[in-house]
Amino acid sequence: YEIRPRDWSSDVCSSDLSGDLVITSGDFVLIQGTDAIVQECGTALRLWAGEYPFDTELGMPWGDLLNVKGITDAQIASAVRTVLQNVDGVVSVDNVTIQRNTTARTAAVSATVRADEGIVLTIPTIELGVGV
Repeated sequence: YEIRPRDWSSDVCSSDLSGDLVITSGDFVLIQGTDAIVQECGTALRLWAGEYPFDTELGMPWGDLLNVKGITDAQIASAVRTVLQNVDGVVSVDNVTIQRNTTARTAAVSATVRADEGIVLTIPTIELGVGV
């Protein structure tokens, strides 16, 4: 059995602030439902392409998007939409917001997705880039 990030990210709750696993009374806190979808979206966006050794196709091509001149916000938003649409439970991506600092080669990304049954979910802002 191969374990992929999307297999575990929707089961074990991670802290919103640090990404650390949450342990309460000595037990891992499990996450499910819309909270799991939001967490999995964040995990998908934080994973850089090639970073996961068991499937180097997973992840965002942040190196190409942030380190290459001439890349537009629309191109970054398109890549974000593609990754988010592959998250289990996401039916559509309604909005993607990109704020870039081209000098520092960083980006802040947030999104709104529509889950099963039309539930709208906000993906908190994720800071990405060299040294972030």
